[in-house]
Amino acid sequence: MEQMAWVFSGVVNTVLFLLGLSLVVTIHEAGHFFAARWAGVEVEAFAIGWGKVLWAWKPGKTEYRICLLPIGGYCKMKGEQDLIAALGRQDGAFEPSAGSLFAAKPWKKIVISAAGPLFNLAFAFLLFFTLQWTGVPDTTPASRIELAVEVDGRSGLPAELAGLKTGDQVTAIDTKPIRTFQALMETVSASKGKPMTWLVDRQGQGLTFTVAPRYDEKEKRLLVGVYAFVDPVVKDVEKNSTAALAGFRTGDRITAFNGNPVASKAVFDTLLGASKEHSDTVTVQRGGQELSLLLVPESDSGQKGIGLAFVYPTFPAQGLAPGPALVAGAIQTWSMFSAMVQGLGGLFTGKESPVQSLSGPIGMMKMSSQAAASAFAQSPEEGVTTVVRILAFINLALFLMNLLPIPALDGGSIVVSTVEAIRRRAISLKSLLRYQQVGVAVVLGLVLFTTLNDLGLFGKV
Repeated sequence: MEQMAWVFSGVVNTVLFLLGLSLVVTIHEAGHFFAARWAGVEVEAFAIGWGKVLWAWKPGKTEYRICLLPIGGYCKMKGEQDLIAALGRQDGAFEPSAGSLFAAKPWKKIVISAAGPLFNLAFAFLLFFTLQWTGVPDTTPASRIELAVEVDGRSGLPAELAGLKTGDQVTAIDTKPIRTFQALMETVSASKGKPMTWLVDRQGQGLTFTVAPRYDEKEKRLLVGVYAFVDPVVKDVEKNSTAALAGFRTGDRITAFNGNPVASKAVFDTLLGASKEHSDTVTVQRGGQELSLLLVPESDSGQKGIGLAFVYPTFPAQGLAPGPALVAGAIQTWSMFSAMVQGLGGLFTGKESPVQSLSGPIGMMKMSSQAAASAFAQSPEEGVTTVVRILAFINLALFLMNLLPIPALDGGSIVVSTVEAIRRRAISLKSLLRYQQVGVAVVLGLVLFTTLNDLGLFGKV
C-alpha cells in the first residue's frame, strides 16, 4: 500500500512539474510570437506542448495548436521552406521570402530572439510582485528571543547588556512592528549599528530597551546576541533519515542531549553541532513517557543530515501596497537572479563543481517536488507560495540560460544578428548551419550530462 502511494505521488509530481514547465516555456515562446508579429515576421504555428496535435485553430496566418505531450511548446516562424530550398540548390543561393525570419533586418531579429527570455524575466517579476502585493503566509520562528549566553555561552553581547531576557517577545523596533525573528534580524542588519529602541512583551508586561548592535569581525555582520526561541518539539521526521533510524517521531519534545538539558531548538542545534561523539543520546518526552534515543549522525553531514523539522508558527499573510510591492518584487527578482549569475560564474572560474551544481529536468523535478511537498505539509497557503517561487526560479533560469552566447539558443542567435548588423550583410548559409550544428551538439551534451548527473552516475550527493 505504501509503495502504491509512493508511485502515485511520483506520477502526480511528475505531471505537475511538466505542466509548470509547459507554462514557463509557453511564456517564453509567447515573447518570440509577439515580437515576431511586431517585426512583420509571419508565425506559421504557435503550439502548447509537443507531439501529436490534439486541437488546432487557424483564424489567420497562424495555426494555434494544443499538443499531446505537456513538455513545453514552440513558435514556428516562416523561413523553414527558405532553408530547404537553399539546401536544394547547387549554387547554395539563399533567397528568403517576404515575411520570413531570415528576411527581417538584424536589429529586428535581435528583438525577436531577446523577447522570449525577457518575457520569462517579466513573468518572474510579476510572480514576485503578486506575492508581495497579496501577502504570503509565513511559517517561521516568531520574534521570541533567547540570549546567546544561554545557548553558546557568549556573554556581554548587546541584548544581554541592554537588559533583555530569554523568553522576551519583541513586538516592535523603532516603531516598526516585528512579528517574526527573520524580520528582527533584517531590521538589525539595516540599522548600520545605530542604537535601536526595542519594545518587548515580558509575561504580559510591555517594556522598552535600547539595544546597540555590535559589528563582529569574525562573522562579518552586526550582532545583538539573540537566537530565535523555538520549543524543541518535532514536527516532521524525514523518511530514512538519521533521525528516523534513531526512532524520532512527530510530537517528540527533546529534553536532553548527552545528559545536557535542552530548553530550545537553538540549544539542541548547538550541542549537536559541537558533539564529537560517534553517537549521541537524545532524551525525548513522548506521551507522558521519557525515552532515550541513540542518534548516529552521518560522518560527513553532521547536523544537516539528521532529518528533523521543528514546529514553527504560521503567520497570516500581510500584503504591501502596490508601490512597495513593486520595489520588493524587483528586489526579490534581482536577488535570485544575482545568485544564479554568481553560481554560473563559479562554474567558469572553477569555484563550483559541475557535478555538485548542475541539475537537469530530473534533478529540478525532484527538488521542486520535495520543496512543494514540505511546504504543503506546513499549510496549503505555504505550499502555493512555494510553487509560485519555484515557477519564478525556473523563469529566471530560462532567462539566464537562453541569453548565453551558445549557438541554437537565443543568445547565439543574438550573436549572429549582431555580426550581420556590423558586417551589413547576412552570414552565409553554410556558416549558419555549421554554427547551429555546434550549438545543437553543445546543448545535447549539456542535457546528457545533467541527466546522467541527476541519476547519480558522476557521484553526485
